[in-house]
Amino acid sequence: MGKGEFACRPTFDACFNNVINVIDPRTRVKCIFCLPGPHPDNAWCQWEFILPANT
Repeated sequence: MGKGEFACRPTFDACFNNVINVIDPRTRVKCIFCLPGPHPDNAWCQWEFILPANT
């Protein structure tokens, strides 16, 4: 269709952080890679969810 890649990082950044804030605000979200940044040919994005230690 001639369209470029969608720069989804700002959308996912906001979405994931809002959802995590409801579930457990101590959880952290880390972007490994996501558009519009560089990414491997076989993946567009990868995110890491860092769960709090049980205390």
